[in-house]
Amino acid sequence: MSFSPIETKKITENIYAIKDNMVNAYIYRDKENIIGIDCGVDKDIIACQLKSLNINPNSISHVFLTHSHHNSAEAMQLFNNAVVYMSVNEDMISYHDKNINRSCVLLKDGESINIGSISVKAISTPGHTVGSMCYLVNEAYLFTGDTLSIHHGIVRPFFSLPNMNTQMQKQSLKKLAKLKHISMLFTTHTGYTEDFPDAIKSWKRKN
Repeated sequence: MSFSPIETKKITENIYAIKDNMVNAYIYRDKENIIGIDCGVDKDIIACQLKSLNINPNSISHVFLTHSHHNSAEAMQLFNNAVVYMSVNEDMISYHDKNINRSCVLLKDGESINIGSISVKAISTPGHTVGSMCYLVNEAYLFTGDTLSIHHGIVRPFFSLPNMNTQMQKQSLKKLAKLKHISMLFTTHTGYTEDFPDAIKSWKRKN
């Protein structure tokens, strides 16, 4: 497995990457609201990275977990003021309680949440875990967690060893390939792409 998370930085006017060892969490903010997608592992590292971007963790009102593995969820204790969301299917996994350690709002496939001018649509993409979920923010920015990886600009399944079911994940990639008007796609371990149509195109052709 070759992980290549990006360094902590502001990517667009609204999107920030936070690097924690081998993973990225992301922040999306508008003028009035700040939300997180995943939260990393080490709360001290995440706090330091947020400070470098002048973001107070207490100002983050909502955190959307793509899944409940420790490298996406263990630093949740840093975000004391946040409402936490994850898939209703992920709630069946016993280990999530240790990593998250608080109640979560459980989302179904296709369900949307509005936080001020920020809209977040939940897209169920099982494979890495039974409850893996992607989040489409403002109909343009797709945050995929470990549902996929990007290699040389091309979408691939995530590394098979930690996947619950790679064949199921491939079906999820075909589902994502049907999305339109995606401006950017973000992963946990392998950075992001600004060319979603080209990155995902091979999955449109698969039966």
